Amino acid sequence: MDEEGLSAEIRRRAGHYEILGETYAKFEFFEQGWNPYSRFLDVDEVDLVLRRRVSAEIVYRDVQVKYGKLYRIGKEWEKSFFDLTSWRFFRETEFDEYLDD
Repeated sequence: MDEEGLSAEIRRRAGHYEILGETYAKFEFFEQGWNPYSRFLDVDEVDLVLRRRVSAEIVYRDVQVKYGKLYRIGKEWEKSFFDLTSWRFFRETEFDEYLDD
C-alpha cells in the first residue's frame, strides 16, 4: 500500500469508481441518520434516495454521486477550516435553474 491508501493496482481491481463512491456515500449517509436506497435506472441522474424521520415528518432527498479525488490541505489558514479539499470545473450556466431556489 502507498501512503495515501490503496495501491493503484488494488484500486483498478476494486470496481467501477461510481459504484465505490455510491457505497461509501451509503455508509456516510447511514451514519448521519439517513436511510439510503439505491436507484438502478439513472435516467433522472439520481443515484441514491435518502429517507429520514424528523419528528413526525418523513424527509426525502435525491443524491447524485460523483467521483472525485480528495487532496490534503496545504495552506495553514485552510487547515483551521478543512481537512481535505476537492475541485472540479463547472459550466458557467451549471446552476442557473436553481437561482430562484
